[in-house]
Amino acid sequence: MFTSTSHPVEFIYPIRFRRGSFGKQLCGSLLAGKFGLELNYWLSLLSSGIALMLEFLLIEPQKCADGTDAEKAIPFKTYVAASLRFFRKNPNVSLVMLSGMVTGASMNYVGESVL
Repeated sequence: MFTSTSHPVEFIYPIRFRRGSFGKQLCGSLLAGKFGLELNYWLSLLSSGIALMLEFLLIEPQKCADGTDAEKAIPFKTYVAASLRFFRKNPNVSLVMLSGMVTGASMNYVGESVL
């Protein structure tokens, strides 16, 4: 499997991982390799402009007749207490979130160091 000529990342991470996780980075490097960096900047500017135009289509939520918000604001202390209670009742959710955070941080680190 791992020979002296193969890249260590190919040995550690399967192709499925690399294709799905680093798709944007690979596409950007492919475009930069073929057309230069200027195209990537123009594409980034175009996508930011489209996002800005879509943002202008958003509307504010309706307010109640008496001028208050339709949904009452939850006090911060109540919000934190309910969140902690939920995670204590469901320890598996905490485990899934922790493994997701560790996986995301690892992918970010590998993406920065390899690419």
